[in-house]
This record gives sequence, C-alpha cells and structure tokens, in this order.
Amino acid sequence: AEALAQLLRRSPMAEVMSGDYAWSLCFEPAFVASLCWEGFLPICSELGGNGAPGLFVLMPKLHTHRCVLEPSAMHIPRKVRKRASAYRLTVGQAFEAVVDGCAAQHRPSWLFPPLRAALSALSAPSSLRGVGGATPCFVTFELWTRPPDGCTEPAQLVAGDLGCVVGRSYTSFSGFHTASGSGSVQLALTGALLQRAGFGWWDLGQEHGYKSGLGAAAVPRSQFLRTFRRLRAERNRLSEVVGA
Repeated sequence: AEALAQLLRRSPMAEVMSGDYAWSLCFEPAFVASLCWEGFLPICSELGGNGAPGLFVLMPKLHTHRCVLEPSAMHIPRKVRKRASAYRLTVGQAFEAVVDGCAAQHRPSWLFPPLRAALSALSAPSSLRGVGGATPCFVTFELWTRPPDGCTEPAQLVAGDLGCVVGRSYTSFSGFHTASGSGSVQLALTGALLQRAGFGWWDLGQEHGYKSGLGAAAVPRSQFLRTFRRLRAERNRLSEVVGA
C-alpha cells in the first residue's frame, strides 16, 4: 500500500487521465487516504457474483468537471431555515449509522465491505482531534430530531452526510435522509458549520440539479486540482467550532 501511495504522489495521473475512473485491487487505508489527498473519490464495485461474493474493485474517480460550493455562497430557502429549529446537527457521533443509512438509501450501493472497512479505519475520533490538518479524515454530519421540552422520546437520526476532510476542503461522498425535508435541513446546517469552521469550499462531486440550486458550480479538473492542492495544505477549525 505504501509503495502504491508513493507512486501516486509521483505520478501525473491526475493531470493526464482521459476519463473519470482508474482502478485498483488495493483497499489498504493508507492507499485510500493517498487517493483522497490527490482529490480522488474512492468508490467500490463488485464484479461477477451471481449470488455469491464477487471480486471487489476499487475505482478511484476524478471527475472531468467537479461540482464545488463556497459555504458562504450557499442558497438556503426560507422554509428550510424555519424547519432547522426542530433539529440539531452533530459531527462524528454516529459514523457507522450514517454509513448504514447511505448504503440503504442508494442501491445498488458502492459502499461494499472492503471500502467500508478502509473508511472506518480512516474515520475521525468523536473528539475530532486531528481533523484540522492535512491528513485525510472521514467524518459524518448527523441530523437529529430535537424533542420538545418535557418529551422523554429519544432524538432520532433522520439525515446524514459522509465525507472526507483534507485541510480546508470537505468532500461529500454520500448522504441519506429518512424524514421529509430533513435532507435539505442537513445540507443547510452542514454548510453553515463548514463556513464557521473556515472551509474554503464544499466539494460535492458529480454535477446535479439540486447542487446547482444550492449555488454550486462545476469547474474543470485542472482548476479543481489547483484550488484543492492549495486548500488541502491549510488548516480548518472544525474541532474548535464543534467543541465550543
């Protein structure tokens, strides 16, 4: 894994790729972290199977155009702002539950066991220690219901986002929601938190209509890489803001 990581750092592959995908059979956390450091989204596919376990293949993706959003420029509808008071947002408190939610909502899922194991190994501690620097860390943003005063019902996890923090860049990998409108609230509160924590952008991956509605724009790979390489070397304040 370390040899692959060193080769990746020395290779101009990111600049010369003609398509979006590469592939590997290595799922070692160090290699997956190196892919994230270079701006790739490591996803997983299963080949074959036919009812039996197939061959799991790591398919790092580096889009020819990447959808990015400056948190301070995020468009939040008034109705979403009104709904937000009924929820609270946490970070890194329910990693496995959010991954489960993402896998359940998006089928067929790319979150196969070997990649899940790597992401879990790279996940930030609940204290978020070490998340501020340049080492890639996987985090989850969790949206919970806020029970009324006097209500003994426990808070319910109703939406979440799974992604990777590298310096002042946050890349969303997947998300889920289980209650009407909760996904929009989770996006709004996550964007507000990223802004407070000093993130330079929110990398949303592939273009999509709802992302454009948030204020995101698609940038060519060359421009994405220039900005990403600058932001990854700068510190964010996520642990300080969440712990305040």
